[in-house]
Amino acid sequence: MKIRKPALLLAFIACTFVLSSCDKETNDPAVTGTLSATVDGTTINYANVVAVHAVVDGKTFTNIEGTNGKDTLSITLAGNITTGKTYTSTAVSDDDKPILLISTKDDDYFNDDEVADPAKIVTVSITSASVNTYQGTFKGNLTNTVGDDMGTAKHKAVTNGKFSVKVN
Repeated sequence: MKIRKPALLLAFIACTFVLSSCDKETNDPAVTGTLSATVDGTTINYANVVAVHAVVDGKTFTNIEGTNGKDTLSITLAGNITTGKTYTSTAVSDDDKPILLISTKDDDYFNDDEVADPAKIVTVSITSASVNTYQGTFKGNLTNTVGDDMGTAKHKAVTNGKFSVKVN
């Protein structure tokens, strides 16, 4: 599995920044939107949804993230977000490849870049983009990096994903 280390590093840094920016005294984070998806057949509405912009080595990234108990779903997109743009994990340019990440208490699942199986392609489509407010849809099958006790990869199927966020 090919891993885009700078992009993953950015995703983890952004996740850490976002989660640590919550107001701990009131337990009321700066929620800026909604995020939902069907994961392995179960519809999940994520809470504490936030979105941030970051610039790394002159490149702009947007990270959208929400939590569900101890699980986190994160979407990282490169470049300028525009209405009608679709990011696909099989795109030629890394700037057009989304990173979809689900972190559970036991595993991390993300894009499987080595698989040519169309069912495993991650897509994120921007349906509306205006002045730091973004709406879109996403889907794809994700793979964990470690596998089970026998080294066999585990998967998560993500369908019907939707987000509507205001970027901080």
